[in-house]
Amino acid sequence: MYQNDLRNSSFSGQQDHLSKEQMHRHHRYARLLLNDTTLRAHHYHMGLADTKVFECNQGVEDVYHFFFQCTRYKDTRKQLLQSVQ
Repeated sequence: MYQNDLRNSSFSGQQDHLSKEQMHRHHRYARLLLNDTTLRAHHYHMGLADTKVFECNQGVEDVYHFFFQCTRYKDTRKQLLQSVQ
């Protein structure tokens, strides 16, 4: 009975309905939540980068800087904030 409920649920087969770009977006989001990103702060911590500072030279490239401070992503951040209001 449980297996039939799972097959009939809206969650089962969800990946079949997501585009390739949506899957990549979900994957990137999950990596952010797990602190497993390609941001320089993480690479520096693992010994894979020489510096934590982002290319904008305005701060350490960590999740907080990426989402809230970096001027490089100012327009994208503005669009995101407008879409969730």
